[in-house]
Amino acid sequence: MQDIYRLIEQKRYDAAQRACETILSSDPGNVEALYLLGTGLYNAGDDAAASLHLRRALLLAPDQAPIHVSYGLLRHRQGDTQAALSHLRRAVALDPMCVSAHVNLGNLLWESGALGAEVLDRYDLALVADPNHAFAYVGKGDVLWRLNRPQEAKLAYDKALALDPTMTGVRYRRALLMPVLPHSWEEIHAWRRTLEEELAILEADPPALTDPLQEIGRTLFYITYHGLNDCDIQVRLANLYAKACPSLRYQASHCAPGWQPNKPARIGFVSANLGLHTIGDLNRALISALPRDHFHVTVFLIGPQSAGSLSAAQGCADALVRLPATLEGMRQTIAEHRLDLLHYPDIGMSPPAYFLAFSRLAPVQCVTWGHPETTGLPDMDYFLSMDDAEGVEAQDHYSETLVRLPTTVKVPSPPPVDDTLTRADLGLPLQGVLYACPQSAFKIHPDFDPLLHGILQRDPTGHVVLLGEKERFWETQLRERFRRSMGAEERRIIFLGRMPNAHFTALLRLADVLLDPPHFGGGKTTLEGFWAGTPVVALPSAFARARVTRAYYRQMGYLECLADSPEAFIEKAVRLGLDTSHNAAVRAIIRAKRGVLFDNDTSVAAHTKFFLGALEQAREPR
Repeated sequence: MQDIYRLIEQKRYDAAQRACETILSSDPGNVEALYLLGTGLYNAGDDAAASLHLRRALLLAPDQAPIHVSYGLLRHRQGDTQAALSHLRRAVALDPMCVSAHVNLGNLLWESGALGAEVLDRYDLALVADPNHAFAYVGKGDVLWRLNRPQEAKLAYDKALALDPTMTGVRYRRALLMPVLPHSWEEIHAWRRTLEEELAILEADPPALTDPLQEIGRTLFYITYHGLNDCDIQVRLANLYAKACPSLRYQASHCAPGWQPNKPARIGFVSANLGLHTIGDLNRALISALPRDHFHVTVFLIGPQSAGSLSAAQGCADALVRLPATLEGMRQTIAEHRLDLLHYPDIGMSPPAYFLAFSRLAPVQCVTWGHPETTGLPDMDYFLSMDDAEGVEAQDHYSETLVRLPTTVKVPSPPPVDDTLTRADLGLPLQGVLYACPQSAFKIHPDFDPLLHGILQRDPTGHVVLLGEKERFWETQLRERFRRSMGAEERRIIFLGRMPNAHFTALLRLADVLLDPPHFGGGKTTLEGFWAGTPVVALPSAFARARVTRAYYRQMGYLECLADSPEAFIEKAVRLGLDTSHNAAVRAIIRAKRGVLFDNDTSVAAHTKFFLGALEQAREPR
């Protein structure tokens, strides 16, 4: 058996597999051979055969931790995360010193969205068992970053690189470190300077990458919330990746000169989020309504999907394709469809979508504002945005050609608002004005603090309502920031935990005023607030991500709730809160005008015209 382990160390997997099969031909119950063969088949991508051998090994030796680890990883790849967690936890219980069990359990908890002490403990326990385990330090660094402890994350990555300098992906992860919740403008600028310095070091001699999705597995997601122009940084990063991994610039064969569009044109939409997700809610009706005499539409789904998400996505397209997990597999699958145009609703939210979008998979490629940030990608042709969400100099914010459409979404009218839930049902104060900002914690920019402080000072009995997170670590950090920035008024800020959709829509209705956070405001939440009839006070800035609410107000032809300064923002919010007759009048206007935002076919006509024009233009030599 030692010879087989030696073959595996030498990465001679085919030889190791043959050796295992030879042993099993004369000894079918050899547990170690079953385990090694099953694990080898898993690594080779043959899940069905791997499952057969690993299940036999578990039946014969249910107390062997490594077998539970391999089978747990297999179940995870098959989409059964709960079964995978169960097997990995079983492995930890059987052998508390099993390093692979702790590391893989930590990785899976992290991928599943869990954070906090339990995940960090996995990596710390792995390091107790093996203080020189580089992957444990990588996992620990990943978690510390998401816990908004980027300096500690950097130290963990440094330890990993000291142990294994060949982990080039970790060099990039280290360079991209950015606080999730910055405490001040000074911190934002300091980390951006560090990022640019790190990029310059990597640009001088780009460390080679084989599979950036696996080696790096993240985007510059949080930089988008700084309220600054990120175009140069995104372009530099994309060019760096293209040099470090030339295979990213794959080009499908049908995209060569001389291409002629199909009739009807083949259009693809690719995302991880076109099912039951905000991105899907903003795009499915548009996809469904595109005229089929002009287009044949395929939706390509990235990653695991629930049955409900699959059904929702299937219902809007002519064809639904679930993409493989690897970049190469995704590229090949999409290329086989010989698309004329490929549209990405939300590059930047999903690492697979970001790294996939380096490729030229259709003669025309475009992106829209599901993640309202330029991609910087050399083969992304167009960025589709709303005209009213863009300023005069907006093209400077994009590496793509900016296309300004009247509107980019087609949103069905929601069901009637349920008015049965009360403040008490949501655990809210029964008295006083509620100023609600039901947005993700990382949208709460330091510039929001003085606005909230000013509102609470002007309304001594009011409360600000924010959304908390499942494990509350970001809430704790925000509260600490609020105590420093607004003193005693912080006690009148309420964090609500995760809630069912009915409670969320009730919050939108029960709030006296909705507050759009500066630098990155609401999209779908603003629409839902208007459907509830609740006024949204906004302070638009230079970038589209802070101007979506403005665009909706302009489409309604009503601008009263748009502020042009921090002082005006506070004044408008407090007046809506304290002047009940003014609030009622504004609500009546919103209810009367909101219809233009829903069931509107303007976006369908605008996209049809753009798609056809872009295809015609692409027929000319580049």
